[in-house]
Amino acid sequence: MSAIINTWRAHVLRQPKLVLALVLAVGLTIATTVASIIIYYAGGFYKFDLSRPGFEKERALVTNDNNESQKNYDTTSPVTPEALNVFIKDFDTSTQKVSVYGDFRDQSLSDAELQLPPSQ
Repeated sequence: MSAIINTWRAHVLRQPKLVLALVLAVGLTIATTVASIIIYYAGGFYKFDLSRPGFEKERALVTNDNNESQKNYDTTSPVTPEALNVFIKDFDTSTQKVSVYGDFRDQSLSDAELQLPPSQ
């Protein structure tokens, strides 16, 4: 077995491009990982990572930020005018909430709509 390993090692060492590529790939991976960790902590982004232990209360606030419970409609009863009126009223309320964000026109992503300066 050691003869096979020695033969493989000799074969790899005879190809300096392969060794150099492997060393560069591992080095680049380590460097980018270290850089991303430094940015993560230096920028204070770790404070927003709510998956860390000790942030149970904050996670609960984020997941329960909407105190309105989702309304469920009865799907087994026959459709009555009263039920239809309730649904339409709720639908109109939801539509008004969504319309605050603007309509979905073709030009909704235009430079003027995004308030970008004119191109030169």
